[in-house]
Amino acid sequence: MICVSIGRGRHAMMMAEHKHIVEQGAQLVELRLDFIRRPVNLKRLMGGAGCPVVATCRRPEDRGLWRRTEEERVALLRSAIAYGVDYVDLEMEIASKIPRYGNTQRIVSYHNFDETPSDLEDIHHQITKMDPDVIKIVTMANNPIDNMTALRLCRDSEIPTVAFCMGEMGMFSRILCGKFGAPFTYATFSEDRPMAPGQLSFQKMEEVYDYDAIDADTTVLGVIADPVAHSLSPTIHNAAIRKNGLNMLYLPFRVPREYLESFVSICPELGVKGLSVTIPHKEKVIKCINALDDQVAGIKAANTVVFKENNAFGYNTDCYAAIKSLEDRLKEKEPDSENVFEDKKVMLLGSGGVARAIAFGLLEKGAKVTICARDYKKSEALATAMDCQSIDWPERATFECDVIINCTPVGMHPNMNETPFDGEWFDKRMVVFDTVYNPEQTLFIKLAREAGCETVTGIDMFVLQAARQFELFTDTKADLEVLRYEVKRATSAAKYDSFAGSKQPKAAGKDDPEIVFLIGYRGSGKTTVGRLVAEKMQMRFFDSDRRVEAAAGKTIAEIFADKGEASFRQMEAKIIAKIIVNQKKVAKAKKDNSGGKSGCVVSLGGGAPMNESSRQMFGGQGKCVWLRAKAETLWKRISADESTKESRPDLTDEGGLGEVESMLALRSSTYDECADHILDVDDLSPEEVADQIAKLVEESRKE
Repeated sequence: MICVSIGRGRHAMMMAEHKHIVEQGAQLVELRLDFIRRPVNLKRLMGGAGCPVVATCRRPEDRGLWRRTEEERVALLRSAIAYGVDYVDLEMEIASKIPRYGNTQRIVSYHNFDETPSDLEDIHHQITKMDPDVIKIVTMANNPIDNMTALRLCRDSEIPTVAFCMGEMGMFSRILCGKFGAPFTYATFSEDRPMAPGQLSFQKMEEVYDYDAIDADTTVLGVIADPVAHSLSPTIHNAAIRKNGLNMLYLPFRVPREYLESFVSICPELGVKGLSVTIPHKEKVIKCINALDDQVAGIKAANTVVFKENNAFGYNTDCYAAIKSLEDRLKEKEPDSENVFEDKKVMLLGSGGVARAIAFGLLEKGAKVTICARDYKKSEALATAMDCQSIDWPERATFECDVIINCTPVGMHPNMNETPFDGEWFDKRMVVFDTVYNPEQTLFIKLAREAGCETVTGIDMFVLQAARQFELFTDTKADLEVLRYEVKRATSAAKYDSFAGSKQPKAAGKDDPEIVFLIGYRGSGKTTVGRLVAEKMQMRFFDSDRRVEAAAGKTIAEIFADKGEASFRQMEAKIIAKIIVNQKKVAKAKKDNSGGKSGCVVSLGGGAPMNESSRQMFGGQGKCVWLRAKAETLWKRISADESTKESRPDLTDEGGLGEVESMLALRSSTYDECADHILDVDDLSPEEVADQIAKLVEESRKE
């Protein structure tokens, strides 16, 4: 069972989201009473909910938004029990102050946002003496092994225990706790508003991970990488698992280099049968494998590990998939050739695990391989190991070859306007292969097509290697069409069908307009600074929030109240796409008429970068600048502007500085990922900030 956490500033919005999530199939809902900005009306919140409710009111030290006295908080929780709420969440420090009453079940909880302490079992033992019906223990994972400490509590406790870890490294324990016996786990109502680091949305828990189908017998598969959040492997493998009706689950495991061996050692206890292996572990994982196939022995890199009969078997499906993808395309050009690779001159860009696997396969087929990487020592080392030649990075521009293969991550989302090979260097006689699959149509592939080259995209290779892995994991074959559909759905504009026909803009090209996106929390000065930059640089200015309001004929607060945040985010993504597409049309018209370029500055809403749909829209389309400010600075500016407070639905009157701190803590890492440039604006005037951004634009024009 999944408990869906809902935190909204107004009773009406919390009730609306509660009703909506129950209609979507939620069986348990947590109402975060600390989010309510006015005195809490329990009767109004609890009436006619349609599913059991957990009443929770978090303190600031537990990253909650409660800003009244501790006595008032305890009194509110007592009132919830008296009202007859199904569950009440009591931190272990106050559990003894609030006795059992009526039929309300007691969740006694412990939270640690900094670490997973070594005495976690002792903490669990203390809570068992506090009259709990359910024990909840949530800690921060600072390494992947911390998750096992939490999951053992779920497995070994006589009292029902929900225990998992937070953060990206802790995400998988939120899902696996069900396998280990937790009565339920937690998810957020919206992926844009996680209540804690690493929390997944109810929709993702249901649609991707099929959480309620997990039981003690579920076999675990997964991908190990660092980073791992970008991986599409969970999406496609879980789709294949559902298609084949298997009691299996595929998870992303973020495993830093230094924890690789220790993580592999706990895989049997986790119930892991197979692992996909990617950057940076493909070569080092060999140390953890005691049975290698011939290809892995030759390549000295593995991308697949299968655990069977107390052994770890290593395979490399990259080699098979890349050779098969390229061979199919070459056979179209040379249908009568017995070996399309014989004496073909192939240049590989990159020197990592993918390049190593592809070089091995090509050399086996009789191709003449040349390695070219930014770090010449690495390319030379790989060439020596593979018994082929290498060239220095600048030489790639003039090197004569039949096939070019990009084995680097250059051009991968979100850096979609980058390419490892300039367009004028392509020869139309070449076959060009990009191993990057997100996006499918990389700038590298687009430039090759413009030059008249035959191309092979990364999706072909990704699907084939995943299908081979799936067969090794499950002893069943994956439906290639299912895999291909899921990859394309996740990487193309098709995922935005709900936006009334809006399309994801193409990645920026050299003739496209200059676009500067300003991101940051409200109060950072995006609108004021944006107007100043636009004026200085003779560019147009757009405010995405104002555009949404104009299109809807309502304020943002009214949109939230009438249609909910999900509807607003869809409108926002559509507006962002429209601005970009229209600016490209204006730029083209100006270039055709006068040879000049056009540009604009776009102030994005504070929540826009948190929405994956919006990130896909503006990612790679221009320069993204984060106007970073401390919470104290932001709150000082916000509190001085009554009109801003009234128009913003998620700002509480009494939450104040604490709410800004909490929201900023949740958003900062995403802002950082999106930003090409970060400006600290606490001590700068809008004019000074605008001057710095104008300099960035001028420098960009010189490139």
